Amino acid sequence: MTQVGCFGCLESKAEVRVALGHARQYLRADGRFISVTWIQRTYDGLRAWNGPVSAELSLEWLVNACAESGLSVHRGEALRTRDPHYDGMVLIEAVRSSGR
Repeated sequence: MTQVGCFGCLESKAEVRVALGHARQYLRADGRFISVTWIQRTYDGLRAWNGPVSAELSLEWLVNACAESGLSVHRGEALRTRDPHYDGMVLIEAVRSSGR
């Protein structure tokens, strides 16, 4: 399952946690989840692809939120972006834990 940009569109970290829970539930055991989220350190309210939560997201937070949701992160990277409207991207590759 692939998700691109959507977590940054959400209003709060609580909504991100709910979305991660839905992703985990959707996957079969050992199913793979790949996520790319654009980060906008100062949310300006103008970008259709981002919401207020974008300014609060980080690689560390997303990795921890994945683990709390029952997703085992195999790869996590904070990446630069060429898009001048965003400060960076967070790439997460996770697998649904077999035991949950």
